[in-house]
Amino acid sequence: MAKVLDLPAVPPFSVSHHRTLAQRWEKWTKSLDYYLRASGVTDQKQKRAVLLPLAGPDVQEIFETLPNTGDDYKTALEKLNEYFQPKRNIPFERHVFRQASQQPDESMDV
Repeated sequence: MAKVLDLPAVPPFSVSHHRTLAQRWEKWTKSLDYYLRASGVTDQKQKRAVLLPLAGPDVQEIFETLPNTGDDYKTALEKLNEYFQPKRNIPFERHVFRQASQQPDESMDV
């Protein structure tokens, strides 16, 4: 017989504060992983069933708009990770690189 643990639930993820979204999402998913391990949830479909209610309504709304989320935990988490990863603006990165200039106290030697 499985032992029932009275674990505090992982707090819902807040999608506000866009600057730190990726770092906070990574931290939240680690907390979820700890929760799932402590709860003894191992089935991929059951993990997915736990993921969405714990993530909260904001993440559920985002999840419903994502294509090809599959029916298992791994695929669902991969799609959410892709969504929350920062997007790189290549033209802007190129502009920043081209604006670099040598400072008076910097030598040409590496």
